[in-house]
Amino acid sequence: MLFEAGGLDIVMRIRRAFSLLVASTACLGFGLLPGNPAAVAATHTVQFRNFQFDPPTLTVKQGDTVVFENQQGSHTVTGTGADPLCGQGAIPTSCQVTFNTVGTFPYRCLFHSSVAPALQGMVGTIIVEAAVQEKANVTPFTPQGWPDKIVVSTTRGTQINESALFADQDLFIDWAVVNTSLVTGITAAFETYLFVDGLPLLFWTHEPLPPDTFHQVLDANIGKLSAGNHTVRLWTDVKSQVDESNENDNQYDKVITVQSRGGQRHSVKFRDFQFEPASLTVKVGDIVVFENLGGTHTVTGISTVPDPFCGTGAIPASCQATFTTPGTFSYRCIFHSSAGPQPQGMVGTIIVQAAGAEKANVTPFAPQGWPDKIVISTREGTQVDETDLFSDQDLFIDWSVVNQSLTTGINVPFQTYLFVDGIPLFFWTHDELQPNTFHRIFDKNIGKLSVGDHTVRIWTDVTSQVDESNENDNEYQKVITVKARSAQTHKVQFRDFQFDPPALTIKVGDTVVFENLGGTHTVTGIGTVPDPFCGTGAIPTSCQATFTAPGIYPFRCVFHSSAGPTPQGMVGAITVEAQGSVLTLQSAATVEGPFITHPAARIDVAARIVRLSLPLASRYFRLVGPNAVRIMSIRVVGTELEFNFLPN
Repeated sequence: MLFEAGGLDIVMRIRRAFSLLVASTACLGFGLLPGNPAAVAATHTVQFRNFQFDPPTLTVKQGDTVVFENQQGSHTVTGTGADPLCGQGAIPTSCQVTFNTVGTFPYRCLFHSSVAPALQGMVGTIIVEAAVQEKANVTPFTPQGWPDKIVVSTTRGTQINESALFADQDLFIDWAVVNTSLVTGITAAFETYLFVDGLPLLFWTHEPLPPDTFHQVLDANIGKLSAGNHTVRLWTDVKSQVDESNENDNQYDKVITVQSRGGQRHSVKFRDFQFEPASLTVKVGDIVVFENLGGTHTVTGISTVPDPFCGTGAIPASCQATFTTPGTFSYRCIFHSSAGPQPQGMVGTIIVQAAGAEKANVTPFAPQGWPDKIVISTREGTQVDETDLFSDQDLFIDWSVVNQSLTTGINVPFQTYLFVDGIPLFFWTHDELQPNTFHRIFDKNIGKLSVGDHTVRIWTDVTSQVDESNENDNEYQKVITVKARSAQTHKVQFRDFQFDPPALTIKVGDTVVFENLGGTHTVTGIGTVPDPFCGTGAIPTSCQATFTAPGIYPFRCVFHSSAGPTPQGMVGAITVEAQGSVLTLQSAATVEGPFITHPAARIDVAARIVRLSLPLASRYFRLVGPNAVRIMSIRVVGTELEFNFLPN
């Protein structure tokens, strides 16, 4: 799921202890596994006869029960320590003891053993070990009646793998994951992703998964795939949020083969005196269906003998034509176009390519005059790479992709994604791309980046919608270096009993120069020890102060303001921020507010993942700050709210 935040005033509704983002509308169901009883503490047996216990030594777990059975004779089961076990009386048939304490428990028959000089005769020992809590384990799973852990079909409502899958059909995926532990449930939220050919298409968030229980998804639509082999991967607990007994069984792959039909079907619709599309490229053997959406029209060939179209009669609903030879075939509606070899009006064209015609190929591209396929600058309206990029500047991206084929156009929609450091920030949909033509994007603002190296990547035809001559040249990336700008110098002027500006926001390490433009004044800190300003003496011309720690620093003129912690009169304030932009969490009980600011929940967005305390009475949250930020995901972790976002 990709989304772009236009600013920081983003309101998000959450359900406490549940994930905030679910990428698919396919149903996430659950079930209990049949025939697996819940695990309970074990029961063991010790038999005794012929003056001996069998077995003489038994190791059990904390909470287990031992049943002592008398097979013959008169005997006791008497503990030799603080635990009396079954006491000092003879056991007619049996007795039992539950061991809840870890340790070693010797016992004996009082009638047939001695304790001095050592315990000997009819004796035994119970060794109690600490119970080890079995860990949970989530893994792909085949429910009863399913043929596989991943089921691929072309119809909804079935869990049968279809062997004949075609490129013109939508494909539906069923899958399941199970918690194989019989005793330990999964209480933390976790995600399952569905990949096709290495690309994550959909993900689902699981609410807690009890022991011996499975979740299933039915009929997740992954759309159409191109002809050829494709790998469908199910990957659960992608972020390793579950403490598992086996961390190596979270993935399952299935390879499917998608076939190409003998002839593809295309559609041309007509109404309002026009054919749509007016020009269509097909292959030899393909079928074009002409659909009438309103009016009286014909689909009549122009100067073609025999006419491969639908003749001169009006088409009530639809007609179809199969094209068996390469060439360009023009047609018209005889009622709404002029006659002659080059008619005007309601006309169209079918371009038929040989089956082995050159394929289209879309790839990142550097247009003439550009220095690279990706151009990065700090201002709009230029296609020049800038070498000096700073963390306090917005960055603007230019990019382009081209169809390299000289003859074959792209008539299906496809997407181009822009990634920064592996995170998909934006995507664009191309409706078509004609032969030897390029598309370009100018001045896409990706905001501010933190200091250091960053990888910017363009990936076109991400979902392999285009049948290309080269499927391996869809990506291009470049590494850029963002620098920290040296400390800045700011100015505050004062005269006429006021500071100008009275409030100033700067970064850690910056310097403020205070200039006296008239009068006798001081620049004195309020309640700060030591005073970061200019002391209590009058400033003849100017003074300066450098601020090395984040915070809010009020100041005043001692001659023209009142004393105390909140003086009135000639006062000012310097707000010093960390080098990264700072955001604040606000919350409210209703979407209308009022929103309450939580001062302790301040985020330096140079971080990638931030967790904040979750106000207990709140259901709505928003981040507030001076700059835009792209939030990638949000989820509840215990009593905290976790934000994963791209830093400014």
